[in-house]
Amino acid sequence: MLPEMNLPEFNIEGVYTDSRIVAKMIGRPHYEVMAMIEGQKHKSGRTKHAGFLSAISENGLLDVNEWFVKSTYKVPGNNKTYPCYLISKKGCDMIGLSMSGEKGTLFAIAYINKFNEMKEELERRRTLAPRTYKEELQDAIAYFESHKSRALSENGLIPGE
Repeated sequence: MLPEMNLPEFNIEGVYTDSRIVAKMIGRPHYEVMAMIEGQKHKSGRTKHAGFLSAISENGLLDVNEWFVKSTYKVPGNNKTYPCYLISKKGCDMIGLSMSGEKGTLFAIAYINKFNEMKEELERRRTLAPRTYKEELQDAIAYFESHKSRALSENGLIPGE
């Protein structure tokens, strides 16, 4: 059975989904997805494994934000802020390629389908009538806002700040 992937977030730069949603989809704790992205260090400070961020930014030619955008969220009741990432289709590609087996395959199928649905919806909206960039952006924000609460509540998540 394919994992459920709720609507990605609209962002001026593109369409993203939350690292917490990805963690839920692949059946791993969120801290493991964060470690995949950021890497991990031993208590001594030595690198345990390099994450995607260092691999992407190492040559200085690629913009990390095309894959992963640092974000935060709050847990109800304790008001603490925790880190998370907004992950683009490219970032999901990278995560999917790093996984093997059935979970990796199912994750790849689910995110490809969802991102393609979002792309088709955006293209459909563009063909309805000639519109300005501002109008498109306003519609995208309105669409996201109308689905945000449902998507976040279905995943037990709250909006990031």
